[in-house]
Amino acid sequence: VDKGPVSGVAVTTAAAPALVDDEAPPPEGNGGISGPVGAIVFLAKSIIVMVLKTVFFTGNFKFQLDGDRKGTIRSACFLLTFTIVHVMGNFVGMIKGPLEANGEGYFFDRIAWTGGLGLVQDFPFSVVEEYLALGLLLHVSVALKRSWDISINYCLYTGRWNMLLSGLTILFFLTMHLADIRFSSEMKYTMLRPPKHFVAWPGVLEGRVFYEVDESVPLVRVRDLYTREVELFKD
Repeated sequence: VDKGPVSGVAVTTAAAPALVDDEAPPPEGNGGISGPVGAIVFLAKSIIVMVLKTVFFTGNFKFQLDGDRKGTIRSACFLLTFTIVHVMGNFVGMIKGPLEANGEGYFFDRIAWTGGLGLVQDFPFSVVEEYLALGLLLHVSVALKRSWDISINYCLYTGRWNMLLSGLTILFFLTMHLADIRFSSEMKYTMLRPPKHFVAWPGVLEGRVFYEVDESVPLVRVRDLYTREVELFKD
């Protein structure tokens, strides 16, 4: 038989902890720019803020790594933005041919010194790659922590494991992609005329961004990424 509280004894109920997982609510109104234009402007602004706050302003790094979802949201915005830019670059490279594709790869090789702040000659990674690695590490670690805290006690058929399984699948693909291209031991090399100022500004409108056609520009030995991609995806 269920019995109630003893007569005369005050019953206290523990207050639910305040939710601190979300950002502050957006301000009321249209922000001064109404209609579709305002929606596009504030969408772009939100993405830029998210990207700039990817790693160091999420609140996850304390004395221990917690499961605050800001770590996954902001890092996801950054990783998706990078992926879109990267895919667009690859698309242009495949259309324009090997010179453009190899020139894009050499662009990142030229800025590798930024990874060592100019203090280490021939540093292997640029600051872009370092920040990308930090964003990926944050996203994976916080996602695994949240999956362990939230989804581990559920069965597969509930669907609570979908994001974890899809994320691990993407991580496996990314690992293979880096092994096949960025860290490949079978990479061939070719010659290219790189722009003096990183970008071939006179050729931008015609889709020629990362190589020069002027024969007075000296040839440089670069990684033949185009041939490597064709070898990997020809089947």
